[in-house]
Amino acid sequence: MNKNTIKALVGIAVMLSACDYNEEHFDGLDEMIKNAHKNIVTENYTLTADDYTAISKYNADELSALASSQTFASSEIAHSYIIKFLGTKFPTADATSAVNVTYNVIAGGSEKMVALNTAKNYSLNSDDYTSIWDNEKVKYLTPSTTNSITAILAKNYADAKEGDYAAVTYKFDNNEPVISGEAAPATYNSTSKFEGEGSYVIATKSGDDYVPFGVLTDESKAYGYFAADPIAVKDGKISLSDAENYVITIAKTTNGYSLKRPDGKFIYQAGKYDSFNIGEYPEEGGDWNITATEGSKFNIVNTANSKCIKYETGHSSFGSYASEKYEGQSNYQDIVLFELVEPDVKGNEDVIASAPETIYAIFKFDGTKWSTDNDIVMLTAADYKAMGQRYGNLSSSALPNNYLPGFLASTYPYAQQDEVKTIAYFYYDSTSKETSVRADSYKYVNGTWIKEAETSQFVKKGNEWIYDPSVIINLPYVKNDPVSTPFYQAVTDWVWANIDQADGCTDKGQGYVTSYGNNEYFTGSSAYQNDVDWRASAAKAQNETAYDGMDDKAIVEKMQENLITTYAATLGVLYPNATTIEGLDVTYTINFSAYMTEGTFQYQVIYRVIGNGQFEYVEDSLKKLE
Repeated sequence: MNKNTIKALVGIAVMLSACDYNEEHFDGLDEMIKNAHKNIVTENYTLTADDYTAISKYNADELSALASSQTFASSEIAHSYIIKFLGTKFPTADATSAVNVTYNVIAGGSEKMVALNTAKNYSLNSDDYTSIWDNEKVKYLTPSTTNSITAILAKNYADAKEGDYAAVTYKFDNNEPVISGEAAPATYNSTSKFEGEGSYVIATKSGDDYVPFGVLTDESKAYGYFAADPIAVKDGKISLSDAENYVITIAKTTNGYSLKRPDGKFIYQAGKYDSFNIGEYPEEGGDWNITATEGSKFNIVNTANSKCIKYETGHSSFGSYASEKYEGQSNYQDIVLFELVEPDVKGNEDVIASAPETIYAIFKFDGTKWSTDNDIVMLTAADYKAMGQRYGNLSSSALPNNYLPGFLASTYPYAQQDEVKTIAYFYYDSTSKETSVRADSYKYVNGTWIKEAETSQFVKKGNEWIYDPSVIINLPYVKNDPVSTPFYQAVTDWVWANIDQADGCTDKGQGYVTSYGNNEYFTGSSAYQNDVDWRASAAKAQNETAYDGMDDKAIVEKMQENLITTYAATLGVLYPNATTIEGLDVTYTINFSAYMTEGTFQYQVIYRVIGNGQFEYVEDSLKKLE
C-alpha cells in the first residue's frame, strides 16, 4: 500500500469520526453545514417594465403586445411564462425556493373581473332605433326609451349566462322627438317670469322633485292647508299626466289674480287663519298679487290680508303667512311656477335632436334579465376626450394605467383609504385591430390610486419552477393582529350561525359563543386573545351542558375534533375563490397558538383544496410543532 492510499484512508476515517462526533454533540450541525451552501430564495417580486419586455421575447406572436401593455392576456398565460422568467431571474436558486410574483393580467382575479374583461360589446344600430320608434329617422334614445335596451340585449344574447356583462353604446337626447308632423307633448315648464293669465303649476322644490300646491290635506273639507306627494321634474318640465291634478288657472281680476283649481273651485282666505278656503269666487280674500323675486322664485300675496304663500317644511304643507312669521326663517320655502307650453307643429317634418350624445353603459345579466350595473365606472366619451383620445378608447399607445389613476383622482377627490373602484373602458389592440371591453380594479392607498394586480406563488421543486398557490396562514398570538383577529372572528361567527343558532340559542353567551361575541368554546378560538383556548375548565364554564360527563382529556379532544371541521368551513368563507389545479396538490396550512393547562404551544393544521372554495382536512395534520 503506497503512502497516498494510506493518507486517503486516514482522511476518510477522520471525516467519519468527525460526523459521528457532530451528531453526538452538535445535533443538526451537519445539516446546517450542508444547507449553508444552498441558495434558498424566498421573496416577493413585482414584474417591472423591463421584465415584461424580456418575457415578451419568449413568444413574439402570443406576447406581441406584452411589452407595451405590461399586462398578460390571462392568468394561465402569465403562469406559463413567469415560470420560464424565474429560471432566468434566479438561476442559482435551489429547491424549496418560493417567490410571490405580482403581475398585471387582463382577465385575472375574481369571476366578476373575468366576466367584465370578456364582456359583450354591443352598439345600437339603425334597426334597433327603428324598432323602438317605428320611425326610420330617429337614431337616438330618450328618457322614455332607454328601458328598451334590456329587450334588445335579451334578443341578441339569448344564450347569456348569469353574471355575463355587456357594454352598450347608444345615442341619447333628453328631448323627445316630434314625429311625422305631430306636436311634441305639452308640458309645464319652469319659468322665471310671470306672463299673466294662463295655466300653471305652483310648487316648491323638495330634493330633486317638487311638491305641488292646491290640494287639501283633507279634500272632504272646504278649508285647510295644502299638501301633496312630490312630482317628478325632468329638465325643468312637468308632464301633463303628472300635472293634471295640480293645474291652477290664473285669471286677471279687478284687484289682482284669481287662483282656480282643476275642479273649478277658487282658492281664497277668509278670517284670521293661515290656511286656505276653496269654493265659489268670494267677495273678499280671493285676489292675489304675483311678483317675481330673485332666483326664479315668486311671491303670491293675498291682497286682502297681505299674507304670502309659503311651504312650511316642519308640517310639509302650504299655508299663507304674514311676513313677520316667515322672514328669516329657513323652514319656510319659496314658490316656483311652471307654465303650460304647447309646442308648435312643424309641418310634416320629423323634428330630430340636433346633437345627441354618445352614451356607454354596462349591463349585467342576473340569469333572468339584463339591468344596468351602477357599481362599474364606465368611461364616457367626454372622459376619452379629456384624456386626449380622439377615437374613444385606450390602447397600447395610451396605456390605461397612465390615465386611469388621474381620472380617479379628479373624479373622486374625497376617496377614503382602501376604497376600491372598478373601471370599464374600451381598448384597441393594434395587433388584432379589434376594440374590446376591458376592466381594471384600483384601490386608493395613501393618497394614490393603485391598480390591483394579481399575485401568485411559484415554488422550485427539483430543477423546475412551478406555479403553487398553496397558502400558509400564520396566526400570531398578538391582540388586534390584522391577520389573526379577522380569522378567529370568522370562526366565531360561523359557530354562532351554524352551531349555536342551529341548537336554538337566541342570545350570545347561552351556548358556545361568549356574550361578547368574539370567542367560542366549540373549537376554543378567540378573536380577543388571538389564540385557541384548549383549557377544559374554560370550556365547561362556558357551556357546561355540552361537555357534561366528559373528563378534561375528552373535552380537549372534542374541541380539537370540532376545530378540524370548523376551520375547513371557515376557509370556505374566507377563501371562496380557492380552486384546484390539475396535477398539483393545493394546500392551506394554518399555524396557531394553543393555550392549554400545561402552557402555550404552537400547533399546525393543513387542508387540501378539493373544489371551488371547498377544503378537506389532511389526515393527521393537526399536530403540535416541536
